[in-house]
Amino acid sequence: MKCPNCGSENSEGKRFCGQCGAALEPPSIPSAPPYVPEPRSVAAASPPIPLMSERGKRRLKIGAIVVAIALVIGSVLGYLYYYQPVRGSGSVSSTTIDVGQAVTFGFTPSKGVSPYRYLWTFGDETASGEQNPRHTYQVPGTYGSAVTVTDTAGETMTWTTTVLVNPLPSVVGTVSPSAGDHSFIASLTAQGQDGTPGYSYLWQFGDGAASSLQNTTHFYSAGDYTAVVVVEDAVGMTARWSTNIRVPGVSVIGSVTPAVGALSLNVSFSAQGLGGTPGYSYLWQFGDGTTADVQNPMHNYTTGTYMAIVIVTDMAGRTASWSTTVTVNLNLTVGMTYYYTGPGFTETFGCTPNQGVSPYSFYWDFGDGMSTTLQNPVHEYARAGLYTVTLQVTDSNGETVEIQRYLNFT
Repeated sequence: MKCPNCGSENSEGKRFCGQCGAALEPPSIPSAPPYVPEPRSVAAASPPIPLMSERGKRRLKIGAIVVAIALVIGSVLGYLYYYQPVRGSGSVSSTTIDVGQAVTFGFTPSKGVSPYRYLWTFGDETASGEQNPRHTYQVPGTYGSAVTVTDTAGETMTWTTTVLVNPLPSVVGTVSPSAGDHSFIASLTAQGQDGTPGYSYLWQFGDGAASSLQNTTHFYSAGDYTAVVVVEDAVGMTARWSTNIRVPGVSVIGSVTPAVGALSLNVSFSAQGLGGTPGYSYLWQFGDGTTADVQNPMHNYTTGTYMAIVIVTDMAGRTASWSTTVTVNLNLTVGMTYYYTGPGFTETFGCTPNQGVSPYSFYWDFGDGMSTTLQNPVHEYARAGLYTVTLQVTDSNGETVEIQRYLNFT
């Protein structure tokens, strides 16, 4: 018997095609010719109806049985022709995901008798009775998922698929250098790991600039920055890595020698710019209305107190400053007094320093082998005689004034 669907030949008596599964056409049932009554004359009288013979009765009975059988066979063949076992197609939103991502499963029936019942198993000891369930896997691995579909006639079919669940992605990054004394070009690298391979990269350098390269370089000027790289794998899950980058701003170290002195004072200044972008310029303001644009100048001061300032500017235009105070005093002068206070050969001495730079130090030599560092000492001589008294006063700037006097005890 030829299949009406695919045309392949099948043996007699088969209900479904062995090639495509379609229902085969039921055999044709011959039917008896229609009964046509003989015409009769209007005028003629109706003859008497003859009684049916036993043979006719048997024929009628057999015909009724044949018709009943034909009706039953036709009903069965019709049912078999129109009904086919449950069929359909399954679907899955993705067969490769990362942990924590949801997967949507689905099944669309095309044969069988509705309504249908569904039983999904996801391979991780969980199940669902929905037609199109969503499921999230919490552990990496390979999972076999299946759905069993049952129609109202009790017929079933099963559809299976496999889902690969990868661990979440991660990223390892490097930066070199991450700090310096001045501006520099940093080299930044990143490598995606785990997840679903097929990574994209986005660097944000912390100063408003960005790059989509995996490995890149970036120029950093003075400041503190946080560089971040975000890695996205093939299924849209992300990981990030960050690092701090420090580039000191401009600073300056200065010195002055001496900072305090007496008239007229020559002062040596020095400055050194640090950080920022090397290539520094210097501007000194000495506090007395004069300036200099050299790194290490000399300057002469008259009496007074002055604020000296140096301003350092790097190649990028950033500035830093340093200041110091310079004090210039008048030259040291010393007043000396002495008078007899008795008894015997006792003398009281006095010292009054002026100008210079305090504090002061004192040294008295009484001329008899005795001395002291007191400012206003009292000294008793052992015997009469002529003595040379020497006083030395030294200020903190190292200036020394010496005075000598002669005492004659008789």
